Amino acid sequence: MSEQPKPGLLGTEARQVEFPDGSRGIILVKAGLPQVEADLLAAKVWAERPEAVACVDASAAGREPESGAV
Repeated sequence: MSEQPKPGLLGTEARQVEFPDGSRGIILVKAGLPQVEADLLAAKVWAERPEAVACVDASAAGREPESGAV
């Protein structure tokens, strides 16, 4: 993906972001949103995944996460 945001529909832009595990992805954000805020949104989405919640719940209970949980 180029370094320039790609215009999208209805005032959005596609942005390349890096997730907390180091993987990269593309998300749509409001046009003009700073890259730092796009990365923060990606981290929030990442943290709200069901797999992430299961892992946090398991570690808080002092047990291993269920299979499939990261």
